[in-house]
Amino acid sequence: MSLVVYLVRAIPLLLLILVSLQLKNKSIYFNLVFLFSLGMLTHAILNTVNTVIISDPPYYGRVYEFFTGGRVNSPGTTLLASFSSLLLLGFVGDKKVQKKKLLYVFLFITFILSAAISLTFLARTYFFVLAIGIILIAIRYATETRKISLLLLFIFLSVTLLTLVFGFLLPANLMDRIINGVYSIKIQHNIDYFNQIGENFFIYPKSHITLDEYWFHNFFYDVHRSSGPYAAICAYGIVLITSFSIVVNWKKRYTKSLLIIFSLFIPYLLTTIPWESSEYQIIILFAGFTMLVAD
Repeated sequence: MSLVVYLVRAIPLLLLILVSLQLKNKSIYFNLVFLFSLGMLTHAILNTVNTVIISDPPYYGRVYEFFTGGRVNSPGTTLLASFSSLLLLGFVGDKKVQKKKLLYVFLFITFILSAAISLTFLARTYFFVLAIGIILIAIRYATETRKISLLLLFIFLSVTLLTLVFGFLLPANLMDRIINGVYSIKIQHNIDYFNQIGENFFIYPKSHITLDEYWFHNFFYDVHRSSGPYAAICAYGIVLITSFSIVVNWKKRYTKSLLIIFSLFIPYLLTTIPWESSEYQIIILFAGFTMLVAD
């Protein structure tokens, strides 16, 4: 890919950074980030409709991109679909939100669309993250109201919902997938990475699962693998600085909600390759969001 294409792709991020530095009203800036996520959702809808029209099920692993017509991997489209609802989910129960009805209407619409796209491509991560979000919301509510019994009820319902969803989504040969090392591969990725950086952090680590294995399937590891140690330091540093900013600004308006949203980003970063399906927008969205937190 040419340098010009990379520079063009960097324009939205540059604009978000410039706007963040100029705007004193962070609510307006959040609206801009949310509008960007709606653009991602729209892209995902177009890809999904295009795929359903062109091909026959199952659709997992194959998406026909709307704008280029090319075939790409399905996780990219489900990533695009996920974040608009997650950006809103963090504000559920936040007493400082003024337009609560509008929040819930947008949350319901974006959730239905995101869930439908995830179901179309049999993507499970979105439902994992939703369960995490519900638990975090319950924890915030319980700590504010001291109703621990309600917290336990929410956690029970979340685990039950997650079990039912996975029972529907997972293929019939689930035990076969477990026995043949579906999860052990993910664990081995971590072992490979830390064994290599344990000897020398300033290298370009490689995945050693199979000869054909190219990615670690982890944003941070793959940044280190493809762009080197200094890029990895930047990636880890952004997360640490954002976490520190949340702690420092804990008593400010909406900080608890921003913490929940930040926590919902992390599972995606730990399990996905945003650019595998050319969906670099997730990195722009995450970087834009960190500018909001690091106020």
